[in-house]
Amino acid sequence: MAAICILFPLLAVPAMATLAFPDRERRAVVDAAAVIPDDAEAALDARIVAWNRATGHQFVVATVPSLQGRPISDYGYQLLRHWGLGRADADDGVILLLAPTEREVRIEVGYGLEAQLTDAASGRIIAETIRPALRRGDIAGALGAGADRIMAVLAAPEAPVPLVSPPPESGFSLTNSIIGVVFLLFLLAVTGLLLWWGGRMLIAIARGLWRGVVAVSRFFARLCDRYWVYLWPLPLLFPEPAARSRARRQAERERRAEEEAGRKQRAAEAAAKAEAERKQWAAREAERKKAERAERAALRERYGKGYDRHPRWCPFEKRILELHETEKLAERDRKIAKIAAANQRAIEEQERLRASRYSNEPSSNWYDRYNQDSGGGGWDSGYDSGFDSGGGSGGGGGADDRY
Repeated sequence: MAAICILFPLLAVPAMATLAFPDRERRAVVDAAAVIPDDAEAALDARIVAWNRATGHQFVVATVPSLQGRPISDYGYQLLRHWGLGRADADDGVILLLAPTEREVRIEVGYGLEAQLTDAASGRIIAETIRPALRRGDIAGALGAGADRIMAVLAAPEAPVPLVSPPPESGFSLTNSIIGVVFLLFLLAVTGLLLWWGGRMLIAIARGLWRGVVAVSRFFARLCDRYWVYLWPLPLLFPEPAARSRARRQAERERRAEEEAGRKQRAAEAAAKAEAERKQWAAREAERKKAERAERAALRERYGKGYDRHPRWCPFEKRILELHETEKLAERDRKIAKIAAANQRAIEEQERLRASRYSNEPSSNWYDRYNQDSGGGGWDSGYDSGFDSGGGSGGGGGADDRY
């Protein structure tokens, strides 16, 4: 980075050196582009020289044939530096620069005069005075009017900044009153919070100290009450208190022994009760499993080995059929038996009616009439058709095939 900073000025110097600036020769008007008539140039030069001597500033009007491919702002700045306009301690040089080839104009001002001839003032001078005359083709008139206006702006004394004292405030202000009330409330709230927090802290500290003192006092009191009899001179000096202390400690040991014995007895009773409850539960569980096995055996005996493949059987929960399922199966069996009995009664009634019908007719015609009612073709044909098709009123028994 340091190398770049060192090389950049060295690379920029040749670029600046390539600019060709016209020779000023201590003149106030440098017409390098030769666009100003001689008489107008002499009159303008005389006015600017007189103004420079009167004010001490250095003002120059310059025209150049070309900006050499540079922006007019860069060219004007480099021209001001090249000519060295302005006093060293004031930097009060000014150039009114015109480039007729590029049709550009600029007012370049040194740092010392920027407060008086600002960028806004320069822009107004160019827009209101110089540019309209240039559009009319009056270059000499544009430069002369622009130079006169620049000199008039710079000759005017710098207006001092007035020191205006602030107006006196009235005795009452609603805004200030509101701000004061809000600040007072905030101050009171903060003060109350600090007092409350500090008071709670002090109370807590005092309470903790008091509890500590009480605990230490109780500890030493118990220590002295229990072990003062072991201090050799004291039992001899106070025999009765020592005897009472020994009796009290013996009673305390007996009470603790009774409490320990009671605790052990209660623990033993609780353990015995838990064991009894466990045995009762085990007996109930054994009875339940026994009943379950018996019921499962009964179901297996009734429905066969495949009863546990019933759609309503729950193998994952290891349960037998519920009572209502068993009732449904029994109801189905009853319905099947009822239908079978009805069919059997119908068959018996049909046979009875047939036998009673043919028993009343002559015996010589009984065989032929039986064959006609059986569907024709004799006994053999009726037998065969009943066996093969299972139909007909006198054929073989086809009713049993439906069940």
